Amino acid sequence: RAPPLLPPAILKPRPLWTGKQVFSSLLLYLIGDRERFSMEGKTKLSPAALGPDTLEHRIHVRDGELLTGVLDKGIFGDVNEDDTENHATLKRARTVTHAFQAAIANAKEKEIIDTLMTSSTRLYANPRALECPEKRGLIEDFVLLLTSVITARSRVMLELNVAKADLERVVELVPCMRTPTIASLYGDEAFALKAAVPKSELSDLIPTLMRAGATDVVVSKIDQIIA
Repeated sequence: RAPPLLPPAILKPRPLWTGKQVFSSLLLYLIGDRERFSMEGKTKLSPAALGPDTLEHRIHVRDGELLTGVLDKGIFGDVNEDDTENHATLKRARTVTHAFQAAIANAKEKEIIDTLMTSSTRLYANPRALECPEKRGLIEDFVLLLTSVITARSRVMLELNVAKADLERVVELVPCMRTPTIASLYGDEAFALKAAVPKSELSDLIPTLMRAGATDVVVSKIDQIIA
């Protein structure tokens, strides 16, 4: 069910709402029958960036309605202190998130109402820039570095030791990118195996490998993967 909107700021030729009214309508809908809160805060934008004679660099919420201010991530909840306890009351709340949290702190029901939007990071390049070999090379290098970090987030580095007799059985179980790196240990009776494996499979993978003969398992974070 869509939240009821406040009366529109413009009535004719057709009803129109400001962004602040839409946000206030949502905030009031989430507060429901609880006590409406008021708060003040500062955005990360400087007054100079918003133009002369403006109050939009300061957030003013009165009785659950947003009156002034540009909503950036700073006013939503990006603070440098320990969040939960330091902003547990309306008096101390400096962000919309903390004020709302304090307003419903005593409520038993805390549920996700709906998803407003989802976001993703995109990289756009001017087509004319891609026609220039030098600029295209810089863009492709940048994409390569970004992709390597994104790819690394889904994998971890798995290292283990395995006896010679169990090597083939363990290798077959490792979901590596190509083939695992294998080195002989001292005495040639066992091997060290290393591979970048999917993080999502780790909880099932490690017990399976241990049952197959793996020992001395070490898992570490990967910062970048360039395949």
